[in-house]
Amino acid sequence: MTSSCRSTQNSGQKVAVLVLGMHRSGTSMLGGVLDRLGCQGARTHLKAAPSNPKGYFESPEIMKLNDAILATLGSRWDDWRPIEEGWQNSPRFVEFRDRIAETMAAEYGNASLIYLKDPRLCRLMPLWREVLSDSGFAPVCIHTHRNPCEVSLSLAARTEIEVEPELGMLAWLRHILDAEAGSRGLPRIFTSYGRLLSNWTECSDRAEEVFGFSWPVARNARDDRVRDMIDRSLRHHDSSVEDLMHDASVPDLVKDCMTVMERWARDGEDAAGRETLIQIAGKFDASAALFAGSVVGLAAKYRKARGREEKLEALDRDLKEREQEMAARLTELDTLHDARNRLAERETEIQDQKVRIAALREERDKLEQDCETLRTQDSLLRDELRQTGDRLLQLRAERESVSAEFQEKLAAAAAAFEEAEQRFADLHKRYVALEEKSVAGEAALQESRERLESTRIEAEDRMRTLTMELTAFTDTTIEQGKTLARLKCELAAVKGERDKAVAAAEERARALAAANEKIALRDNELRTTRETLGQEQKKALHMIESLHQEYRSSTSWRISAPVRAVGLLIRHRR
Repeated sequence: MTSSCRSTQNSGQKVAVLVLGMHRSGTSMLGGVLDRLGCQGARTHLKAAPSNPKGYFESPEIMKLNDAILATLGSRWDDWRPIEEGWQNSPRFVEFRDRIAETMAAEYGNASLIYLKDPRLCRLMPLWREVLSDSGFAPVCIHTHRNPCEVSLSLAARTEIEVEPELGMLAWLRHILDAEAGSRGLPRIFTSYGRLLSNWTECSDRAEEVFGFSWPVARNARDDRVRDMIDRSLRHHDSSVEDLMHDASVPDLVKDCMTVMERWARDGEDAAGRETLIQIAGKFDASAALFAGSVVGLAAKYRKARGREEKLEALDRDLKEREQEMAARLTELDTLHDARNRLAERETEIQDQKVRIAALREERDKLEQDCETLRTQDSLLRDELRQTGDRLLQLRAERESVSAEFQEKLAAAAAAFEEAEQRFADLHKRYVALEEKSVAGEAALQESRERLESTRIEAEDRMRTLTMELTAFTDTTIEQGKTLARLKCELAAVKGERDKAVAAAEERARALAAANEKIALRDNELRTTRETLGQEQKKALHMIESLHQEYRSSTSWRISAPVRAVGLLIRHRR
């Protein structure tokens, strides 16, 4: 490869790599590749956008500065007309030299290997190369281009750019020619958007050869860093050079310039190509003097018409938004009417609820009064139940006392009866023995009779004692019967009172059901007590009856007579 000037940089000089190319020609991708190879970018960056998702790798501060310079020249970024030679020497641009130096210091600091990417640099190279040299940077240039038909289509696809395809092609030609002329004498190489997509290492290797230095990132690590910047799917417009050459609508000057750029990107620049570009620039400048005014006027009218069209579109959008807003307001108004109707219904319901609440409050007050009455009655019933419980406990204690006393006396009577039977048996045995020995002698018989009489008297005394004890036991039994009858009466009275209390409580509130259950439990206990006493009484009567039968079966009338009298008394009691 050859270049117009080989680098003679020494190792201690700073280098600024300038990315030169028309808008939408792959300059952002080339800036990204340089960033991945280790060149220092600006501190501030334009944010990525849908039209450029990988990022612009462009300083917004430098872009604003270049727009200000173009505005001072009476131009703009898409202007295709030539700028007078030597414009950078005007005193007016001294301030811009200072501003460029200040912006460079702010954006790059003390970096020694930087890259600058802004398509406006193509038009402003005479000023920038001088300021960079004065700032201690050695400028080197990488030119890139793209099929102008693709550039025009890409510009037209961006709604924020007002460029007609034909004017976009003229702007392409002006950027290519000015960038080539402004970078003559500097180390430079040429590439294209298509060649970067297919083989970016060709560009990096050629740059190292021509610029005379190596990229900071080691060769074995470059591919991993650069790979994500090369995305062929982002090329939305793809036209071949052959199609361009056969397109009759494309000016011959554009075709001839494209031919030179393609050859230089493939083989490197040459003197014949530079001569061709000088001739193209002369013809382009001459033709611009002929029809520039008309084209600029038409472009101004187009922009004005476009502005009106955009205003109409904005008014149409605003009208549609107003209509949508009006529809939304109408819908909201209908909603408010419905809400008002629902509110009226709710107010009616609220009034009804207030009436119901008032009635419920009256009913609640009445129920509270009833509850208070029931509480009072419940308290009285609880007192009565407590007294009844105390009385039942007292009766139970008396019953237990009587039962214990009865058991003791019953046990004593049984012991006395057993002792009497034993003595009777002994006497009977003695009587038999005496009868058997009656033949033994009258004296012995008399003695025996006396002894028998004595025993009989003793027995009669004992029988009288037993009779008195039986009489006392009978009186005690009769007293217990009276006590049991009194208990029955009291129990009946308690049950009557309980029934009345239960009936009254059931009529007032079911809350006293627990008290009824307790009364029922007490009733069961009394019934059990009564049955127990009845069984004990029956057992005592049965025992006395048994004793009575035994004494009635006795052969001694005197002994059994008192018992028969007691039995007769018991039968009368029944």
